[in-house]
Amino acid sequence: MDYRLDMFNSVKEYLSNIDENDAILVLMHNKKDGDCFTALGGDWEILSSLFSAEGYVNYDKGNNTQYESIRKAILNTAYNICMTDDNIKKMFIDGLK
Repeated sequence: MDYRLDMFNSVKEYLSNIDENDAILVLMHNKKDGDCFTALGGDWEILSSLFSAEGYVNYDKGNNTQYESIRKAILNTAYNICMTDDNIKKMFIDGLK
């Protein structure tokens, strides 16, 4: 638990010092203890565009595995949201048209 508390405190400190150049998205979950921590701050809307173009996440420097994992996680999240919320699913389908 100590390392999770350290991470929580670090992210909290980061969020309190964020400026216009920073964006942060954190989601941590511990299945055994049921801990779930989220953080979203800064110009977070840019994050989605970062993962839609290869050059933004140091793809050419060997980070392609992390890049692909993030993309899969985002798509899986969108899928799960659509499967559990009919209103959002309709908005998503309308947005794709």
